[in-house]
Amino acid sequence: RMAFGEQLQNVKYIGSDMNGKAVKQAKQNAKYCAIKVNETEVEKVQFEDCELMEFHQWDITKLTENEMKDECVDVILCDLPFGHKCGNHKINRKLYPRMLRAMNRVLKMNGKALLITMERKLLAKLLDERAQSWKYESMEIDVGGLDVLLFVISKVGKYAVVARSQKRSADETGSVQINGGSE
Repeated sequence: RMAFGEQLQNVKYIGSDMNGKAVKQAKQNAKYCAIKVNETEVEKVQFEDCELMEFHQWDITKLTENEMKDECVDVILCDLPFGHKCGNHKINRKLYPRMLRAMNRVLKMNGKALLITMERKLLAKLLDERAQSWKYESMEIDVGGLDVLLFVISKVGKYAVVARSQKRSADETGSVQINGGSE
């Protein structure tokens, strides 16, 4: 909010993390900056109150339509697990495809996601495999002495609907073959 100043009107800011301690710390940081935050967990995002910055303990890969409706988000900012301090490459190979699917569901068409990661090859490969849904650019940035990649991705298409028989395969592998193409 402070970075954009008065340029943005009627903007709803939502923060989330799987870790309750991270959510609590983010709320404290916002309060320190005199930003009004939700004091209790709410079932779904309250888009009507743009003065309130909401924080939720959510796993984006399990986010329901009740918690956040389809195509309602303009921009996502995310510091992804690098696989060093948090997680590992094997976990990220399963997490990243699921995360991209969830982001595709909640982002509006032409919405943007800015993702920071050290998993350069993994994320680029996943985005290339899903070129019908995403366009992206990337650039190297320094984050606390680490050379990481910032991916600026744009939603250009919806993911294909996965049939129940294909869902298990998609969850296990991160991709599904549909009509000879990968999702």
